[in-house]
Amino acid sequence: MDEPLKIPKEPSHGGRFHNGLYFTSAARRGLFHLLKHSALLGSRQHILLPAYIGITEREGSGVLDPIIEAGWTHDFYPLSPDLSPADGLDKLLVAEPGAALLVIHYFGWPVHEIGKLADRCRAEGRMLFEDCAHVLHDYGSAIGSYGDGAIWSIHKTLPVNSGGIVKWSGYAQWVEVTADTMSQDVIVTMCHTDLSAVADQRRRNFDQLFARLEGSGCQLRWQPGDHTALNMPLLVPQGVDRFELYKRLIQREVGVVALYYRLVDEIDIEQHPVSKEIMRRILNLPIHQDLGHREIEFIAETFLTELNAA
Repeated sequence: MDEPLKIPKEPSHGGRFHNGLYFTSAARRGLFHLLKHSALLGSRQHILLPAYIGITEREGSGVLDPIIEAGWTHDFYPLSPDLSPADGLDKLLVAEPGAALLVIHYFGWPVHEIGKLADRCRAEGRMLFEDCAHVLHDYGSAIGSYGDGAIWSIHKTLPVNSGGIVKWSGYAQWVEVTADTMSQDVIVTMCHTDLSAVADQRRRNFDQLFARLEGSGCQLRWQPGDHTALNMPLLVPQGVDRFELYKRLIQREVGVVALYYRLVDEIDIEQHPVSKEIMRRILNLPIHQDLGHREIEFIAETFLTELNAA
């Protein structure tokens, strides 16, 4: 005889509708936990990485450091001029059966043909991880939904000093993360922020700045689209001293960065000429949500003036 049903007055089981998201202190900690958990599930502990991974003296490498900490080995695959995987990845996938694959959505742009790449990884039984640290996590984007796991960085897109999100598609088997919990102030900021409005403002800013810099002589390889950019990446013209231009912009109070002016030592840049060229010529101009039409015009005018003087 069946037990009589007991109908509670309120819900008590949260796991049934779990979305696979966990909140960590930083994106790099999320990557570490993805790798450690994948190893527990029997994954081969070798990962293929894009040959464009930065490092700084202050922060180290947010990509390579957690991979080494997790005890995984790695190889690098070549990239195309927009930093999507190049044809050379195919040869490496054939040579490394079972190796996991990491793709990075640089500056917020989706990796070219990520859907086809994900289908191949599933067919070959290899893990696919998406690094979405440059992507605004607005719950409306397909970026981060293709692979077995994904990570986002909160402090890169919102006014906080820490915070990361990690998504594991096999969340029913996930080992709970307790040591790297996101701080309360970051959670509150996320809850209070209209991420859709943030995305709209960033897109407006990018479109405005892109239009102003067309014809400047810079290479604008990353085009406007439906995605939300982290910043505006461009390659300065051949012969322009990128570091001198950078210093001039900083002196004019324009918060420019260069992602990445330095790559991890493990990458042989002579074997990766595309990475070498981008590393030596790239600048990234701000287009974040605190800026409006007036500020973007100032950035454009200042950049064009200093570019001509550099």
